[in-house]
Amino acid sequence: MKIKHHSVFINLDSDEINWDTLRNDPAEINYFIPSKKDDFIEICNKGINKAQIQIIDEILKKYNIKKIFSLGSGRSCLEYNLKMLNYKIKISDKSDSINILKKFKIFDKIYNCDFFQATKFLSGFDGLVLMSRIDTELKDSELKKLFRSLRDKSVKYILFIPAQQLNFKTLFYEIYIRLKSFILRKKMIFCGYSRTFNSYRKTWENFYFEEKFFGFYLLKLR
Repeated sequence: MKIKHHSVFINLDSDEINWDTLRNDPAEINYFIPSKKDDFIEICNKGINKAQIQIIDEILKKYNIKKIFSLGSGRSCLEYNLKMLNYKIKISDKSDSINILKKFKIFDKIYNCDFFQATKFLSGFDGLVLMSRIDTELKDSELKKLFRSLRDKSVKYILFIPAQQLNFKTLFYEIYIRLKSFILRKKMIFCGYSRTFNSYRKTWENFYFEEKFFGFYLLKLR
């Protein structure tokens, strides 16, 4: 099962989400990428989920993984905090705002390309692919195609962090967004899809099997 996922933003007023607009807008504190490296580091340190980072670090050590390739890295704060643990991190995102991150010279490599274009850099890759909160942007067929492509590249491990897993909380959130849109007279912007676990699983089950953690899944090549 899946439903459409919406949100209301401070200044964005378009029919669909525009990541570059959000990341260049200081008012959007959850998305903004500052132009100064120190400000970026401060944001990433404030927003750190220490428990999640610790669990991911334990997984990486368990499987002796030293390299991470992030698909659709966005603001890249999770990637930054993993980089501070001395992992080799490559990030990718189809956006002009990723060029800001290039100036900081934090990550080992940065690619300005979409999810599918990025897979061409994964031939012979012996690390973990990070897919953090990119699922809402893809249709079921596209998500399945992406997992198939990663399987074809023999990617052994994927860390999949859903953006909006469908449950009672997300259903109430959609109701809240509709009320917020009405009260504030703000446009309700389509941001993709929320899915149940079973809907997610159907996109990867032919290629990977999953190990469930709190808030994310470790996918292992079949």
